Amino acid sequence: MTETSMDCSDQNSNDERLAVLLAMANELARAESPEQVLAPLLTRIMQLLNCQMFVFYLVDSDDRLQLQACAGIDNEHTQPLQCIGADADLAKILQVEASVAQPLQSWRSNQQGQSGLGMLWFGSRSHKTFADNELSLLRIAATQIEAALERKGALHDLQLVNQALQSKEQELEVALRKPNQTTETIPDSVSGLLMLDKDWRYTFFSEAGARMVGMRREDLLGKCAWDLLPHAKGTLFYDSLHRAMASGDNTHFENYFPEPLNMWLSCHCYPTPEGLTVYFHNINARKQTEDALSQSEQRYRHLFESMDEGFCIIKMLFDEQQRPVDYCFVEANPAFEKHTGLQAPDGKWVSELIPDLDESYVQLYGKVVLTGDSIRIENHVPVMNRWFDCFAFRTGKPEDMTVALLFSDITVRKNTEQALNKSRAELRTTISSMTDAVFSADADGRYINFNDAFARFHKFKTTKECLTMFAEHPDFLEACFPDGSPVPAEMWAMPRALRGETGTEEYILRRRDTDETWIASYSFGPSRDKAGNIVGAVVTARDITEQRRRARNDAFLAKIGVELATLSSVDDLVNALGTSIGTYLKVQSVTFSEIDMDANTLTVNYNWRPEGPRNLNRTFPLSDFFYNQTGKEHQPDEVVVIPDVEKDPIRNAETHAALELRAILAVPSQTKDNKRAFFSSVTSNCVTGGRTRSKCSRISPAECSRAWSERRPKPRSERAMPCSARPISAKTNFSPYFLMNCATRLPPSALASSC
Repeated sequence: MTETSMDCSDQNSNDERLAVLLAMANELARAESPEQVLAPLLTRIMQLLNCQMFVFYLVDSDDRLQLQACAGIDNEHTQPLQCIGADADLAKILQVEASVAQPLQSWRSNQQGQSGLGMLWFGSRSHKTFADNELSLLRIAATQIEAALERKGALHDLQLVNQALQSKEQELEVALRKPNQTTETIPDSVSGLLMLDKDWRYTFFSEAGARMVGMRREDLLGKCAWDLLPHAKGTLFYDSLHRAMASGDNTHFENYFPEPLNMWLSCHCYPTPEGLTVYFHNINARKQTEDALSQSEQRYRHLFESMDEGFCIIKMLFDEQQRPVDYCFVEANPAFEKHTGLQAPDGKWVSELIPDLDESYVQLYGKVVLTGDSIRIENHVPVMNRWFDCFAFRTGKPEDMTVALLFSDITVRKNTEQALNKSRAELRTTISSMTDAVFSADADGRYINFNDAFARFHKFKTTKECLTMFAEHPDFLEACFPDGSPVPAEMWAMPRALRGETGTEEYILRRRDTDETWIASYSFGPSRDKAGNIVGAVVTARDITEQRRRARNDAFLAKIGVELATLSSVDDLVNALGTSIGTYLKVQSVTFSEIDMDANTLTVNYNWRPEGPRNLNRTFPLSDFFYNQTGKEHQPDEVVVIPDVEKDPIRNAETHAALELRAILAVPSQTKDNKRAFFSSVTSNCVTGGRTRSKCSRISPAECSRAWSERRPKPRSERAMPCSARPISAKTNFSPYFLMNCATRLPPSALASSC
C-alpha cells in the first residue's frame, strides 16, 4: 500500500512538472514579450520547488540586474531589489534558509564568449535540499526562457536590419534607374554592391563590400569573379548569377559561403545591358536568430511528439450567456490519438468526435478558461471504457479561450488497483478472522496495519487503545527470554525484521501497567520493494502461555504417573504424590480429603508437608473451609480458590490460622452416589498474588485414578484401610481439572516452570 501510494505521488509530481514546461513552451511561443507571461509560469515552478519566493532579473546595458517579476516578497524588500549588481547575495538580503539560482545565458556568442541575459532565483524560508528532478526542471525552464528572450531580441534586430536593407535597396534601385548612371555616381556608402560585365569581370566593387568579403577593392576590379572564387563554381551563387545573366530577370537568393568568408549572404541580382549588378549583405545575425527559433521550435516539437502522455490544446465555445457548450481541438500530439483512439482530431469539435461525451467535461474546461485555475481529475469515460488522469490549465491569452490538456490513460492502473483493493479486502477479512496477532510497520517502525487479535494479544480492550509505533513498546512491555534474561529493544521481533532478519522467537512478556504476564511466540520478516530495499516488516504473534503450561503439566503428570506406578502402599503413594505436587507448585501443604455432603463435613485423611506427611484423620465443618450453607449448589467439577482466607467473609479464619493456612486451592471429584469429594487441595501459608497467573490444566482422569485406586493394597480388608481410601478409590469419577497455581506472585522467569 505504501509503495503504491509513493509511486502514484511521484507520477503526479512528474506530470505536473511536464504540464508546467509544456504550458511555458506554449505561452512563450505565442507571446510577443516573454516578460509579460513569465510571472504566473514562474509562480507554478516556485510551487513545484516547494519555495515561497522567486525573482526574475534581466541584464541591462550596464551589466546590472533589473527586476522583471517576483512573488512572495514584501514591499519592504521589493524596492531595494529593483536594480542590483550581479554579485548581490539575495539569500542574505531576503533572509532565506535555502535558495537556488539559475543564470540565463545568450545563445549568440560575442568576442568575450557567451553573454548573460539574466537570472532566475528561488528561495525557501525553511531548510531544504533541491533534488535532481527539481534542478532539472529549473534548467529546462531557463532554456525555454533563454530561447524566448533570444527570439525576441533577434526578431527586433531582424526588424531593424530589414528596415535598413529596404531603405538601402530603395536607394540603390533609385540610383540604378537614373539615366546615364555610372559607377562614379553610385554612393560608396552602399554596403555590398558589385557590378560585373558580360565576361564576369568586376567593373565596380564598393569599399564596404570589399571589407565585408575581406579583400581590397583594387585587387578585385578588372579581375574575373570565377578566377578569384574557383570554389564557387557549381554552387547556388554561381548558378543564380548565370541564370540572371542569361534570362535578364531579377533574381534573389540566400547562400552560405564557406572559407574564407564563413558567412551567409543575401543577394539581389539586377541584369543590365552592360552585365549584372549584385547587391549583397551579411545575414549571419538573422540566420542565427532563425536557427535559435528553429531549435526552440524543435525542442518544443520533440517534446510534444515524443512524450508518452497525451497532450492537446482545445478552444472553448460559449453561447450568448457565456456558458460553455462545445470545444474544438486546435492541436494534438501522437500520444493523444494513441490514448483516446480519436484519429486526426485537429480542427474538429468534440461533439462531432464523441457525441455521447458527458457534458460535465465541457463545463469543467469552460471553468478553467473563465477562472484561469488549473485542475487535475481522474475520471472514467464510459463511452470509451477508459480511465484518464487529466491535468487542465489555461494557455494563451484569456481572450483566446484555449485550454491545454495533459493526460494519460490509467485504465490498466485502475484495473490493477481495483483487483489489488479486492485482494486487500479479502486479505483484511482473512487477517481479521485470525486468532494470531498480525501487524505490519513501515521502515521507521510505525504501525501500518494490525488486526483485532493484536489488541487482544497485548491485553487491550479495543484496537483504539493500541500503540501506534514500535518505539513505544519498551515503555509499555517488559520482555524476557525463556531463561529469564531481559530482551534488549534491538532484539525484539520488529527491529530484527527491519534489519532483514527472518525467524521465530519466544519471549515472556509483562505489561508494566497491569502486571499481566504471558508467553509469546513471534514470527517475523522484512517487507521489500521491487528493488529489494527494506520498506517495512510483518510480524505475527501468538499467546502460547496455555500451550506451554499444558506441556509442562503433561510432562509433570507423566512423570508422577511413572513414579506412582512403582508404589504399593497408600502412605508411599500419598507421600510421593504430595511431594511432587508440593514441589511443583511451591506450596507448604498438599491435603487429601473426603466430603460428606449430607453431614456437611470435611474429613482430612492425609496431609503432606515438606517436613513429611501427616495422617490427620480429622473432621471439620464444611463451611469452615470451602462452602457456606449454599455450598451444595456448587458444580461437581468446580475448582475452589481462596487467595486470602483472612479476608474471605465466609471462611473460618481461626480454623485456618490454627492450621497455618492463608491460601487454598482445592480440586474436586464426583462420587458415584453424587456426593462431592475433594481429591486433593494445596495450601500456602502466604497470601497469593492479587492476580492468579495460570489456569486449570486438563489431564486424563485415568492417570489420577490409576495413581490412587489401582495401586491400593488389594489383600487388605476395607475395614483395615483408612476410611477415606474406600470411597475415593471405589466411587470416584475424577474431574478433568487437576492443577492450579496459587503460589505467591512469581517473576516472569519463573512463569514457565510454575504454570
